[in-house]
Amino acid sequence: MLEISGRAQDFRIDRIHLSLADAPDPLSILHPESSGGCQPGTWTPVGFCAQDDLVVFEVESTPPAAGWVSSTASTGFTGTAFYEWDGGDQFDDPGHGVLAYDFTVDDPGHYDLRIRSRNNNPDPSQSDDCWTRMDGGPWIKTVSHVNMVWTWSTRLVLAPETPTFDAFYDLSSGPHTYEISGRSQGFRIDRVHLYKAAVSDPLDTGEPQSPICEPAVGTWTSVGAGIAGTSGVPTLGGEGDQTDGAFTLISIGGALPSGSASLVIGLSALDVPFKGGVLVPAPNLVLSGLPLDRNGALSFSFAWPTGLPGGVDLWWQAFVPDGGATKGLAATNGLRSTTP
Repeated sequence: MLEISGRAQDFRIDRIHLSLADAPDPLSILHPESSGGCQPGTWTPVGFCAQDDLVVFEVESTPPAAGWVSSTASTGFTGTAFYEWDGGDQFDDPGHGVLAYDFTVDDPGHYDLRIRSRNNNPDPSQSDDCWTRMDGGPWIKTVSHVNMVWTWSTRLVLAPETPTFDAFYDLSSGPHTYEISGRSQGFRIDRVHLYKAAVSDPLDTGEPQSPICEPAVGTWTSVGAGIAGTSGVPTLGGEGDQTDGAFTLISIGGALPSGSASLVIGLSALDVPFKGGVLVPAPNLVLSGLPLDRNGALSFSFAWPTGLPGGVDLWWQAFVPDGGATKGLAATNGLRSTTP
């Protein structure tokens, strides 16, 4: 934990950067604020999903915020429309008409960003900019300085009278949010491309919009046969996507009415002969005395544990004392859960 205590009157603090010696451009204010509680590999993808290190989204993929007007009045735009800022000049007041776009990248690193925009003002230095920010960072004046045509020119201005430079961001793997806010009356936006240097022809307007990320979900797979009892072979099933804190449901069915079950959970498969059948999980955890209803069924839910990495297998199987079973013990099928 880093703590700061006041000492000198009027001393001012803006932000703090902590970096390794070889971190690229460690003091750039373009770096977004770090998120708390970092757990590598546990993030859930959201928004547009990068494909081969390229993210593409049309401006109209989010509804126009107050001040933006959806239009088709200029030819040459992609998608179904473009947005034009009609909220007046906001040269010193960012945060009006915020358009937010969520996206996820798998590969961390340096990404260039380009906004396809248009300025129909005869003066290329007028109606040619907006405010932008990444992941809640500072709003930055973003200009094109090109007029009368659709252009990919996207330059950042960190402070008045300072050189502009092509927009870029150093991104971590995981979800991010890019925001655009109105600044100059009449500025038009068509689409946004975010890409790594190795991408071939990254500004091709024929590139389709990136797909929406489908969150990874875990799988539940029935493995191995059970042991028949009075009501036949009981069943074991699981539901839930196995992500941090997700709702998870375990269900037993077809077992001895009003009996009791023991649920065995293993970190690995044992697969050894047992009571005329097979004990599938290694017995790392056993929950005994689980009451079955009059139909021989039981369901219970819990929140999936946090912090499990992807590709982790757990093995499950339930056993029910049952006089109708060959050796007095019925068993469900084995069940394998695999985290996403």
